[in-house]
Amino acid sequence: MGRVAEIVSTIREDIGVIASQTLKSWNENKVDENTRKAVMEAMLVTGLQRVVAGMTAYGDREIIDACSKVCEKMGVGLTEDIMQRLIQTARKQAAYIPEITYDGGNVSSRRAQASEKYLDRRMKTVATWSRQTAFEFGIDEIDSLIKGIQAGEILVIAGGEGSMKTSLALRGVENSLKKGLSVMFYSLDMDAGEIQERRLLTRLNYSQDFYIYLIQSGDMRCIDKAREEVNELDRGKFFLYGKEDVYATTVDEVREAVLTQRPNVLVIDYLTRLARKGQDDLSCVNEVMPEILSFTQKTGCRTVLLSQMSRASKREQASGITGGHSKGGGIVEELPQAEIELMKDFSDNPNNPELIVTVNKNRRGPSKVSFSLGVDYMSYSFTGEATRIYRNRSPKERPIWTKQQPSMQAESVTDAQADRP
Repeated sequence: MGRVAEIVSTIREDIGVIASQTLKSWNENKVDENTRKAVMEAMLVTGLQRVVAGMTAYGDREIIDACSKVCEKMGVGLTEDIMQRLIQTARKQAAYIPEITYDGGNVSSRRAQASEKYLDRRMKTVATWSRQTAFEFGIDEIDSLIKGIQAGEILVIAGGEGSMKTSLALRGVENSLKKGLSVMFYSLDMDAGEIQERRLLTRLNYSQDFYIYLIQSGDMRCIDKAREEVNELDRGKFFLYGKEDVYATTVDEVREAVLTQRPNVLVIDYLTRLARKGQDDLSCVNEVMPEILSFTQKTGCRTVLLSQMSRASKREQASGITGGHSKGGGIVEELPQAEIELMKDFSDNPNNPELIVTVNKNRRGPSKVSFSLGVDYMSYSFTGEATRIYRNRSPKERPIWTKQQPSMQAESVTDAQADRP
């Protein structure tokens, strides 16, 4: 049974007997068209409540198509705008879900308490969780802390320019593709060719300079082999849009692509590039974040958002203060399942800085936990190693980060909170 047919079946279960009686009454009494439409609207709202509150995340397009079929059976024509309004009304009223019972051929209904339905839905959702279908980086320390980004959830990766946000996201993309998940990648900051080049470099373990030298010298043997590996992995599963293809992309276009292609993983690099003409970062983020959350939950994809940082945030980060640094304000931290922050610590070795990742938000475990990541800056790749590190008591101390856990007397409040279960 198709998804639209499933919706039609659910609607008919809830209004079927009433609908048959209503249609018979309309025909016998020659009820006018306006009355029929008004009654049909009320019936659809009732029938849609279980659809919009159910486990399956149906898109509005599918629900509208199903409503059209039901209306056709009843001989009533409703516009798509009206049906869209009915869907929103059904969502508001779905706090109490109608349940139909049959007793000796008589139809009766009761309205179940919302908490009962919501808990049942949550338990069914949790039962589907699996590391095999979660978005993970393939870095055990981080993945085990966040416990993966599951269907319908958002992860935010924040950091300044050059903090390896894109490279870390691409490591998660590679991991997802190897699991068999499909990925849609919106590179709004880099050309699509640069994204694929990054993926080649991690396989070749070459510097970009040496990679360019080989291309210009015509020695393509290793490059061609790596390219074949990437092409084989991507086939039918990787949908890449570079900034040259999607200039001035809006959240509306992203939503349409996601609803049409339904990828398992969506990556947007980076968030405030979705701003409309003349729109500032704060207005952009306040508009797009609820939209992204909505279609993420509807389609069950796993959404990864890359976010830049303001100059003031980068100064705070450099002094050892982490958290709340995503461009566009607090809504970026409020809506995701998890938020991590990247920074390069230049205090020890300017030529090979430590890359610090801090889990600032984590709904399934401790937050304010930091690691030093194993990085090969030459090939924009990660070794998969991560070492737990701690922030010194005072941000003015150098080095700011240490691999020795501070004593409880000297430990900062942030670090003390970080180790709570």
